[in-house]
Amino acid sequence: MRSARYVELNPVAAGLLEDPGDYEWSSAALHLGLRRDDPLVMPEDRNLPYLGAPMLRGWRGFLRQGIEEIEAKRLEEHISSGLPLGSDDFVKRLERRSGRRLFPRKGGWPKAAGAKRPLAG
Repeated sequence: MRSARYVELNPVAAGLLEDPGDYEWSSAALHLGLRRDDPLVMPEDRNLPYLGAPMLRGWRGFLRQGIEEIEAKRLEEHISSGLPLGSDDFVKRLERRSGRRLFPRKGGWPKAAGAKRPLAG
């Protein structure tokens, strides 16, 4: 849900407009009830059944809560890395389903077998 808020508030954060519902390339207007149909939103997602009616009625308040800077940075790190954001269990399930490594790796080059660390000098 936080990622949805981040995405719908991105045009506002970028200074493109003041109201997220005014951005034509966002689903915010649909979620806010300002638009009844959106060709960019999959038909099965148009009613957001997983949110429920009370959440949809409170979508503007949900967006007004904003997003904390640390949360935005975390989302941006995952966006730029292409790695999923979620609990360890969630990412492990994705790894099993995809057959790919999805946890971040340590930086740097792999060490060669038998390589020794140089002495500080």
